[in-house]
Amino acid sequence: MSTGSMHIRKAQLITLALVAAAFAFTSVANAAIKNTRHNMSTSGGWNYTTTGGTYAGALDGDTSEICVFCHTPHGGTNVGVGPLWNRGFNNTIGSYTLYSSWTLDTTNGSVGGAGNYTGSMLCLSCHDGTQAIDTLINAPTTAAANGYNFNGGLGSEQGWSWTESKWMSSGIVGTEVAYTGTDLTDDHPVMIKYGGGGLSAGGGSTADVAFFLPSTTVKNGTTYWYFDTDTSGGMTGADIKLYTYDLGGGVGDEPFVECYTCHDPHVETNRPFLRMSNSDSDICLTCHDR
Repeated sequence: MSTGSMHIRKAQLITLALVAAAFAFTSVANAAIKNTRHNMSTSGGWNYTTTGGTYAGALDGDTSEICVFCHTPHGGTNVGVGPLWNRGFNNTIGSYTLYSSWTLDTTNGSVGGAGNYTGSMLCLSCHDGTQAIDTLINAPTTAAANGYNFNGGLGSEQGWSWTESKWMSSGIVGTEVAYTGTDLTDDHPVMIKYGGGGLSAGGGSTADVAFFLPSTTVKNGTTYWYFDTDTSGGMTGADIKLYTYDLGGGVGDEPFVECYTCHDPHVETNRPFLRMSNSDSDICLTCHDR
């Protein structure tokens, strides 16, 4: 075999290896959400007991699509910060009663007022229990009479009947899952500046000294804040993350604590969707220096 042929053959093998790796990664990613309680399609197995459980899915107009309950490939809402978000928002920040304590060094909910949406409100669009799980902007193609079904950007209920009565009533989350309601005074504060504020892309320190300083990385001109909890040397999906918003006044690079900080909605290795094990309060002590 000539040297040129050997090089071509080597390049082909490398290409095949990369393609195989890509398919393997896709399969793992798909399996991650498919095997969690966030799979609300007909293939979902919602097991809330130790002895088994009822299969998920709607009885009327059901769908095998998994991602559709949060995301849509076309026509997602441009309100809020969700990627191609397929759900309407039933509330604004001002609709929630937020956690308050004399120990807080910043105002909870300081990310904004009415019409300003944070990452936590993506979670709350289901978990505050004020609207049905099937309140979607775009119905799944298998459920829509004429295929692609666009509801005008606001989101409307599909009217499905659900099999899991213990988990929800009329498609609205109930007490057997993380049902927060709109009163968040008994929950860890979200929509709040990390450590009482004080951090920016240029440095700084937290207003409350009882917090550890996160690491930063810059992508496409945006500063991202995280704790390297998986010790990979860079920001990965398994790390504890903070989030930034364009608030105006040059403070859009301040890190905020959101539901996504501790929870990964796509992976349930550590229930309930924790980014890492909380053994020995490891999640708490990632941020809190106490």
